[in-house]
Amino acid sequence: MNNLNKIYDKICKTLKSKALFNSCLQLLEWDQETNMPENGIKIKSEQNKLLSEIIHKTTTTKKYASQLNQLIDIDNGTLKANNLSEEEKKSIREIRRDYVHENKLTTSFVKKFSETTTHSLQAWKEAKKIDNFKIFQPHLQKIVDLNRKKADLLGYNSHPYDALIDLYEPEVTTLQLNEIFLDLKTNLIPLIKKIKIKQQNENDSVLKGVFPIDKQIQLSTQLISNIGLSVKNYNLSQAAHPFCVGISPKDIRITTHYHEDNAIKSFLSTLHECGHGLYEHNLPEQHFGTPLSQAASYGIHESQSRIWETCIGHSREFWEYYFPKFQDIFKSSLEHVTTEQFYRAVNFVKSSTIRIFADEVTYNLHIILRYEIEKGLIDGSIQVKNIPDIWRAKMSDYLDIIPKNNKEGCLQDIHWSLGCIGYFPSYTLGNLFAGSLYENLIKTHMNYNIRISKGDFSFINIFLKEKVHKFGRQYLPIELIEKATNTTFSSKPYLSYLKSKYIP
Repeated sequence: MNNLNKIYDKICKTLKSKALFNSCLQLLEWDQETNMPENGIKIKSEQNKLLSEIIHKTTTTKKYASQLNQLIDIDNGTLKANNLSEEEKKSIREIRRDYVHENKLTTSFVKKFSETTTHSLQAWKEAKKIDNFKIFQPHLQKIVDLNRKKADLLGYNSHPYDALIDLYEPEVTTLQLNEIFLDLKTNLIPLIKKIKIKQQNENDSVLKGVFPIDKQIQLSTQLISNIGLSVKNYNLSQAAHPFCVGISPKDIRITTHYHEDNAIKSFLSTLHECGHGLYEHNLPEQHFGTPLSQAASYGIHESQSRIWETCIGHSREFWEYYFPKFQDIFKSSLEHVTTEQFYRAVNFVKSSTIRIFADEVTYNLHIILRYEIEKGLIDGSIQVKNIPDIWRAKMSDYLDIIPKNNKEGCLQDIHWSLGCIGYFPSYTLGNLFAGSLYENLIKTHMNYNIRISKGDFSFINIFLKEKVHKFGRQYLPIELIEKATNTTFSSKPYLSYLKSKYIP
């Protein structure tokens, strides 16, 4: 082993230490959402601030910079260590990218951001609980101001929002998103109108009933096992807003939210979070802490949850297998319902105010609305105080529905309270990536529908592991999808999937 290989190993060791600290921070965040008593927030804020400071300092030292600069020119990205393996070269490229980002953000800024978001999260919870936007408004203003400063610190070429998108979707720009979202709006708004006309004599009433939560937990646990996660590698908890955290490839924390009057919401939410969990579980554990064991982007991560939740979980074949299990465990509510009735109810399209419960056809319009508001907040064309009114207007324009209150409007999502401005576009990119992957999956496995109808999901897990999971961050998100599908990325596969399913 020559000197440069030793330096690479030292960098990987430092990154593993950073990952271990970060996993502790993630555990605290998971605990805050699942178990922490309300009065624990003061010390929790101090814990977050301390860990955030430690994590930030780990890879911003002069020693670390000196080591990294021996392998790659930090200023221009020119690789110096040509003797490294191809995987290691790609890893170094991403390590440099992270270093450049982190060193543009001062330690004081990182501490302030962490402290601000800890308190804004609690304010958001209270504001949502009593439907009072003004409680959250001053906190959100601080979040917006900090994100504007973050954009300035990180730098951008065209629009300040570009700097924030880049943190979630490397090298994706506002200009690209504007084009993608315009294409989606142009296609989705008339498609939704056609589907509503076609489904005008249908409804989703068979999904309503009495579904004991203990039985829902039983079904969710079976589901997680069926799609490939061992009980030794995950924990299933409840949270107000479902999420999944990968503490390590062998420690996956999944949360869901149960509704006693509607079992399908929790079931599909669990399936969604399992998609995230499988991605985290299948990342190469031997590279833990390095880019080779990290998700390619938030959009790629979302594609893994959406391909399971919508492309698979909303399919007729999936319910041919799962509906008998639902019917058996919820006899009183589903005794006289057929598989076809249930399947059509699951795929009933209607305008909804709540994003996480939106059907797969209307869902992206929810994201476009948030994207347009975020972009306006960052460039100053939208003021925080005007968000409720702008939200209602856009909901009316895009989905022909107006929220009754802010609780089901601009207060519904947790993301802004966490400081995550620039995150929402990843949801739509995730859907588009999922559409491309699903098109390739069904071309690759001609008997996919028969296997799914028999409860065989193993081939899907293997397909996604080989096409996406095993590469970590070796490729940029769009590059990874094009490699996986051997086609140029576009919204066409996703739109074709929707049109062929709903308007055949």
